[in-house]
Amino acid sequence: MSFGFAQKVITPSIPCKLAGYAVTRNAEAVHDDLYVKVFVFQHDQKRYAIAAYDLLAVDHLLMNRVKERCKQSGLHFSQLTFSAIHTHSGPSGIIDSNHGFLKAAKSLLGEVNQAYIEYLCEQTLCALGEAVSELSEGSVKIAFGACEGIGSNRNDAELAGDPSLWIMEARHEDKKALIVNFACHPTILKADNCYISSDFCGAFADAMETEGYAMCMYLNGSCGDISSRFTRCGSNFQEVKRMGDKLAQAVKQLRSSVAPFELHTLVHTTLSLTLKGRVPQSIDSAKTMVEKRKAELEQGKARGLSTQEIRLLENAVEGAAADYLFALHDEGIREYPLNVEMLKLNDEIFIGFPGELFSQLSNPYADAHTHFISYTNGYQMYIADADAYDKHYYEAASSPFAKGEGERLMKEIVEQIKKWRNQK
Repeated sequence: MSFGFAQKVITPSIPCKLAGYAVTRNAEAVHDDLYVKVFVFQHDQKRYAIAAYDLLAVDHLLMNRVKERCKQSGLHFSQLTFSAIHTHSGPSGIIDSNHGFLKAAKSLLGEVNQAYIEYLCEQTLCALGEAVSELSEGSVKIAFGACEGIGSNRNDAELAGDPSLWIMEARHEDKKALIVNFACHPTILKADNCYISSDFCGAFADAMETEGYAMCMYLNGSCGDISSRFTRCGSNFQEVKRMGDKLAQAVKQLRSSVAPFELHTLVHTTLSLTLKGRVPQSIDSAKTMVEKRKAELEQGKARGLSTQEIRLLENAVEGAAADYLFALHDEGIREYPLNVEMLKLNDEIFIGFPGELFSQLSNPYADAHTHFISYTNGYQMYIADADAYDKHYYEAASSPFAKGEGERLMKEIVEQIKKWRNQK
């Protein structure tokens, strides 16, 4: 298989606003640079590429512009996939917060920054062009294992998390890259952080660079309900490094079991579905619930509840606030188109979602050869399981989709997986 890879810095200029938390934050400095990382490969004279960004998410504002510029520049791809690590310490202004249900998330996403989007486009084109120019035969190895102690279910510590870890090492004679699929919100850094950073994903990449990798691409898994809420020992850069090193150590151990991978068959499809939309509460009812949840939080603090218990009460407040904003910005949309990209490389199946997929939905179907990737080709917030709606979790309150639509979506995906698995 011929392949090429490259990365380019996409760190914004200071000052800029940060995305991911519902408080306005101005970046004060850069702790670590952000990157766009691309991997291009060729099979049966068709060219494929994935571009992964150290950003909260990407959507049509960037994707369409990159595709347009590729066409103008003569860069042709049979499939160009976009993904993001979902750091909450990167710039805002990259997602369309002016239309549809994401208007309710404007405090998280910020106002659109067209100048920065154009910069992202230019850097992506540079990286793609460099990767294409380096296309050549090389060796590819893969392995599947686990990394414990970084992420867990962030709403219920008793529920199963998703420690699954898949790695691919692509090596030319004098240059090698690493691609990793692992599920965890990069939110060790909290809303009081005002430094630009790719969180533990960047610390992990730094650790792997000391192992000789020219590029380390992180593809986030089904982390809609996975974070370090119950596993982290702090929310500072020391903890960021500790978690990054922990993932690096798991990868180093896994490298001892890598197996050669030669691409023989490639199948690609996009499942296009329409999911039912959530019906909001009345504005008055939603506002009343916000006050109720706030009162419960204050009562919990007065009773001296643990930090973790307080965090869950804060989550309930955030959920009620999200419900209120959803009701406030309701445009009467009750159906949402959603595209899921599916790629089969030999026996390895990759499923990409334009949002934050719950591991509780994907865990029953994930295995050593079936891998889920969130924040892919768009951003439509959370894809939650029915239980999250019953328990009024923030994630369900932030989702535009009706209860049960996550399960219906997975049913369609599983049918496609079975179809591919049954083919000889």
